[in-house]
Amino acid sequence: MAELGRPWALATGYDIAFLHLIMAELQEAPVERLACTALPFRKLPVRRLQADSRRWLAAVNVLLIEAKCRDDASDEGGLKGRLGLRVVKNQAARARTALAESGFPHVSISTLAERQQRLEEQMLSLEQYALPTGSLLGEIFEHAAKLSGRAEWATAMRRLGQGLGSAIYIKDALDDFDKDCKRSRFNAIAAGGHNFFYARTALDREVERARNGLLEMGLGTSEAASVLQELRPSSEPPRAPRKRRKLAGYCDCIACCDCGVCLDAGLCTDCWGSGGFCPCECCGSCGSSGSDSHLSSSAAGATTAHKATPPVLLHCPSCGSNLHPCQLGRVEVDECTGCNGLWLDHGELEELAGLKQLPPRLLTIQKTRAIQVRPEGTRPCPRCSKLLLGTLVKGVRLDICPDCQGLWLDQGELNQLLED
Repeated sequence: MAELGRPWALATGYDIAFLHLIMAELQEAPVERLACTALPFRKLPVRRLQADSRRWLAAVNVLLIEAKCRDDASDEGGLKGRLGLRVVKNQAARARTALAESGFPHVSISTLAERQQRLEEQMLSLEQYALPTGSLLGEIFEHAAKLSGRAEWATAMRRLGQGLGSAIYIKDALDDFDKDCKRSRFNAIAAGGHNFFYARTALDREVERARNGLLEMGLGTSEAASVLQELRPSSEPPRAPRKRRKLAGYCDCIACCDCGVCLDAGLCTDCWGSGGFCPCECCGSCGSSGSDSHLSSSAAGATTAHKATPPVLLHCPSCGSNLHPCQLGRVEVDECTGCNGLWLDHGELEELAGLKQLPPRLLTIQKTRAIQVRPEGTRPCPRCSKLLLGTLVKGVRLDICPDCQGLWLDQGELNQLLED
């Protein structure tokens, strides 16, 4: 990280430090004992990235620092930001050259402050304010996968970056709320008219979105996964006792099986903030019968840990819950039991239209428990994590993925589409 100067390595943010951890995993970088950046006379264990990756990551770090200074300078009385821009000017020019050589568009980073400021001039939701940061980190993480020679993980890395970027933005808004209000500065929570519960729920959902990217790459139990949990809202319920937490899949609710999806009691997002009601959707992923599986595994005792990689689940683009496959004739659709929405891959809508009968629950609006959903325009595709675009079909506003052409239907919209 010191390729563009030692001081800039010392200014590394949470996002770049986290990306370094992930790239070290992707490149299977060995542990070496190298001089500490801050205290060169000390040697510490370090996982050193490939030379081109180190140079690229250092360049991204410098331009992100420049973007932060631009954002500070745009604030009223942003003297520190203006001074920062002068200090970083020469290194930023070198960083742009390095990014151009790597094929990454530096304009995505350079225009971040400007795009963010345009949004902050409007009255939008918290998730919409977080979009520029989330989208940018998604691009950065996706490029990191290709740079590390792991292009097959590009989609998972984009999902990880988007969730991490949005989570960092929301957490900053939570942490700075009192200070921003006292100094009459912009705060996304206040500007969106949200309360703290809304913000904490949105933060938890974005962290879970990032964690899903880690799970897809088989890094659900890595050091990076542990670091990611530090972004969880501080009002998270207490973790399970240490002895019981060693059991893979242990969850506070009795309905949880030991399939390994929950991984830890504190990670079961179905339990958190639901007022004691927990459908624990993760348990359906392994085909077990929920509480029966949990009780039988408890009776058997903690003999061996479940070492199988947790299955990767699709997440609802609206409420963030797990999607469950539902077989309808020859078509397998993905249903959300949280908000009762429906995900259809490309061509599945036409297949459903040809069926003589569909389950009533897919055609009617059913009462659901109170649940927070993402606003339109901020919903990620469950398949490729690109943002879904709103489009009108037969007078019904649907969310469609511009890449894979999948469709997201809120509950009741399928019936409207199939009506003649």
